[in-house]
Amino acid sequence: MVKEKNTAARVFVIGGANIDIQGQSSGEFRPADSNPGRIGSAFGGVGRNVAEACLRLGLDVSLITVFGGDSDGERMEADCRAKGMETDWSLRCQGPSARYLCALDSDGSLVAAVADMEAMEALSPAHLKTAATVLDKAACIVIDTNIPPESIAWLCRRYGRRSGIKKTAERPMLFLDTVSETKAVKALGLFGEFDYIKPNMAEARVMASIRPARVYAKEDSRIESESDPEALKRRIESLNQLPGELYISLGPAGMYYNAKGESGIVPLPPVELRPAVRNRSGAGDCALAGLVWASLQQGRPREKVYYALSASLLAAASPLPVPEDMDEKKLRDLAALIAARE
Repeated sequence: MVKEKNTAARVFVIGGANIDIQGQSSGEFRPADSNPGRIGSAFGGVGRNVAEACLRLGLDVSLITVFGGDSDGERMEADCRAKGMETDWSLRCQGPSARYLCALDSDGSLVAAVADMEAMEALSPAHLKTAATVLDKAACIVIDTNIPPESIAWLCRRYGRRSGIKKTAERPMLFLDTVSETKAVKALGLFGEFDYIKPNMAEARVMASIRPARVYAKEDSRIESESDPEALKRRIESLNQLPGELYISLGPAGMYYNAKGESGIVPLPPVELRPAVRNRSGAGDCALAGLVWASLQQGRPREKVYYALSASLLAAASPLPVPEDMDEKKLRDLAALIAARE
């Protein structure tokens, strides 16, 4: 396991911040029906969640996002600042704040969602250029695909591992959260520029230029790789789009990794040894924060997975997207448990 050391490194997160509106059914969710349950709201968004999780793990965080011109945007920015995030390079738009509406099953798993992220279109390359001098000095830059594709391309041209103009030893590490199958297409042709990418299997299929399973012909042999992360990795590699390190979330099966000549799958610990699940909506975001933290600690690839899974499990046990009590000690303790079970 990685040794303890100072983790106060500047992390810039560029991505979505929104109001999460969640409805969770009390029993098994019945589609096309009215489900008894609870409805709540919280501050969320992939970028904002990753930024808060990194902050709770002791990192120095700047969030570049778009806050709405309404009272929700004002409250959300104030909350980010109160938690300790720098938002100096974020924007305030004239329109409403971004919103994410989702329905969860009784076990906390996602049933359906609608994301109204139009506000993020304001994060243009022109705006990012104004922050270039501070971005140049970052330890790492985390991007999510809620931002415009041209902005993802600009960041890759400046900081990408292959074609970026910043090629010094001080170059920021570049992370990508693919967010969803629909939004991952914004980064097509750019995946190889990133040092780290954390997709789920559906998003990894986008990286491999494989169509969604619902449009496969029965005789299409590419469907064979649908549930095989190693096969997906090989296909991504054949397209010359393999990132420096690839971490694929496998849901209940754990996480696959390919990095530094190593690959494998780390399973989750048995159910009885995991924190009880309440809400999985922020689990993937916290997993990426765990990867960021472990990468700044210079851990080995398999160790990074321990921390990513630990952060994910801590998040799933919380009613909020990011647990208010998550910290470095809890992360280390759960990671040690996962490592010991192997």
